[in-house]
Amino acid sequence: MAQQPPLATVWNLNIQNSPLLLIADAFTNPANLKTNTLTTNTFAIDPNYRIGYVQQWNLSVQQNLPYSFQVVAGYQGSKGTRLDRQFQPWVTPPNAPKAAYPTGYVYETFGGNSIYHAGSVQLIRRFRGGLSASGGYVFSKSIDDGGAAEAARCRTG
Repeated sequence: MAQQPPLATVWNLNIQNSPLLLIADAFTNPANLKTNTLTTNTFAIDPNYRIGYVQQWNLSVQQNLPYSFQVVAGYQGSKGTRLDRQFQPWVTPPNAPKAAYPTGYVYETFGGNSIYHAGSVQLIRRFRGGLSASGGYVFSKSIDDGGAAEAARCRTG
């Protein structure tokens, strides 16, 4: 949290006085302009953070059929481990008194998992002269408990 308030001050510079950006505007004190806002949001990262990884695999089988048809059946899968999880700890309800502990920041840690399975089938018809036509279908399913799903659960519960 060394690059964040209160150890650092961040301003959003919003210059509305002139349609042109002048070099003099770049050196004005942002606290003096009413259109500027002080950025107070922060983030924190787990000190024991571990990098996640994804494993992928696939299998495909092709068979020739009569009348210049081919069928291709395939399976694709992936498994994510130790994926990012972000949430806001210690969220105070609206109109509640100010908390005695830090609030309003996003905490990033690891521990999310995902799994993906997909089955596909493709039918190909080859014509003379190198022309072909094909049609396919894919059915897939993915389950994930990291990232946005975790953030939504922690904010409401």
